[in-house]
Amino acid sequence: MSEVDQALRCLDLVGGVRYTEEELRHAYRVKARELHPDKNPSADAADDFVRAQQALDLLIESLDAEPRQSEAAAAKPRSEQLDKHFFGTAFGSDQFDPRKWTGAATPVNGGEELHCVWRCKACPESSSVCCRLKPKKFSCLCGHKLEMHRPDRGYGCGSSGCDCGCFEFHVQQASFSVRCGCKHKHTDHRYEQGHSGPRSFRCTRLTTGKDKRPCPCPGFNASWVCTCGHPWGSHETTWTNEFPKAGMAREWVCSGVRPEIIQEAEEKRAAWAAAAAEAAASGDIEEARERVAKQAQKQGLSYVAEARMQEAINEACNGTRLPAPPVKTMKWQVIHPRGVAYRSAPDPAARDPRKPARCGDIVIGVELGEFIQIEEDLFVPKNAPDGTAILAQIGKAGTDSKPGTPATGSRPGTRPGSSASGPPPEVASQLRLLKVRRQSPTQDTG
Repeated sequence: MSEVDQALRCLDLVGGVRYTEEELRHAYRVKARELHPDKNPSADAADDFVRAQQALDLLIESLDAEPRQSEAAAAKPRSEQLDKHFFGTAFGSDQFDPRKWTGAATPVNGGEELHCVWRCKACPESSSVCCRLKPKKFSCLCGHKLEMHRPDRGYGCGSSGCDCGCFEFHVQQASFSVRCGCKHKHTDHRYEQGHSGPRSFRCTRLTTGKDKRPCPCPGFNASWVCTCGHPWGSHETTWTNEFPKAGMAREWVCSGVRPEIIQEAEEKRAAWAAAAAEAAASGDIEEARERVAKQAQKQGLSYVAEARMQEAINEACNGTRLPAPPVKTMKWQVIHPRGVAYRSAPDPAARDPRKPARCGDIVIGVELGEFIQIEEDLFVPKNAPDGTAILAQIGKAGTDSKPGTPATGSRPGTRPGSSASGPPPEVASQLRLLKVRRQSPTQDTG
């Protein structure tokens, strides 16, 4: 008898039948209730209970997960699958949007039961739900739970003495609760008729100091920012006909981290992947894989970051990812008799206030189209607007030179000092012919 047949018998299932995962788990739950040591006085109950758990694990592993994956999901990189869900896309997790929004529904007395959600008006409308509100857990700005706001009153508060006209969600999680911009609690605000939304809750506290004046707060307004990246004021409390399939599903369904944090993580993952690909292209593949594993363990990187680095190594091996070409830093000499003005951007109109470079000055930079980039925000055009050449390439910079590094004894806008490598003969002859014109005042061209 095979291990699979033994496992099926352990769960009181018939062999030769292909069971789904739901059917296996249901059979295990029935068997677990029967064998649980707290309910079964038998001496072998504990061992049988463990064997049932092992049988379930074996049967689930024996299920072929590939047919449950779509072709598109199977073609996705491992890092992208892990980024969607810890178990990848095998169970269709990439097709499920917990923030799905299908439209608002108006509360009607005696109508169908509606479900309250807190959604962001600045997010894409089809995926804008930030929190799914549970009646027994979340409170209104009036201080009472959602379950106290009865449908027969238009979801107004049914607590004795409370005049709240409609439920307005107050951001809260465990012991944390958001305060108003006036620094007072939500319980210090009272509902006033004639207004709508959170602004209908006016502050009842007095200001501090000698002059005890009413708080000038026009209505509850918090400076708190949701993890969707938008402020509290961009959200609204509304109602919908749809509700998550699982009654005990998590409430906060928007991303657990802010968008700027996600962007920073993506930049770091890209940098790590580029470093891994470079190491694989210039050295041993297995050594590069070991370095990636050690780096992930030492820095505590996520599965996604490690998988992306491994994919970069594979791409470097099969030629999909090619190493970036080395940046060539060159020496250029100003040959225009009137010199040239620096630019703060690769744009002819982006003038820089620094002193223009004169004829004969040497600049070191990287060729960027029709400009030479000297520093991050310093550029020089190669040609004047009339097509006259401004710069002439005179050779490569030193191996330790970088864009923005001045030549020996020179800096942008100053005369160069002595240099081991002079300009080419044709450039030197042109400079000799232009020496007489240097007596005229320096002008800006280009």
